[in-house]
Amino acid sequence: MAPVRRLRFKTLANRPLLFALAFLILLTTFASRTRYGSLSGGGLPQSPLGASDLLGRYADSWHRVGLGSAASPPTWLGIIGVLSTLLLGKAALLVTLLFWLAPILIFLSAYRGVKRYGLSPTTSIVGGIVYALSPVTWAAINQGRLGTIVILILAPTFISLAPLTAAFEARSWRRIYGLSILAAVAEIGRAHV
Repeated sequence: MAPVRRLRFKTLANRPLLFALAFLILLTTFASRTRYGSLSGGGLPQSPLGASDLLGRYADSWHRVGLGSAASPPTWLGIIGVLSTLLLGKAALLVTLLFWLAPILIFLSAYRGVKRYGLSPTTSIVGGIVYALSPVTWAAINQGRLGTIVILILAPTFISLAPLTAAFEARSWRRIYGLSILAAVAEIGRAHV
């Protein structure tokens, strides 16, 4: 039988990406310790109970905003409703997970975007951490700005793909469709939240 290897700090230090992810997970958990549970109070409206309520509000033809409105509902309502069905209809849990995972997703997006330019892994990790710990990121998380978080996650991807869009005619249709869907998701996040 082979001896069991134990995870040591040296192993973690030799893999800077794992170290950065562990650091961000600890920092995010510590910083969001007061955000667990239901969000209410202040200027926040009463949140819907689940995915069916969100999808129902998205499908309604008349919306209770002010005196009432026949305007179309925001797109993020349908997206959050559909995604919360993956968590058995718990929309509050989905929003909590999104805000808890936001710095980690922002870090991974920036790390991947910087790494595409051929920089060393350590430089890419430092760039990702600086981007994930920026005041804009933490202000968006603390204020509950889901649209800003979506833009922060997608912006490094757009920047890293900018050289690829220079020769747009030479690209495949699959890449063009992917960029179009990415742009549409970024616009949904910017326009409504």
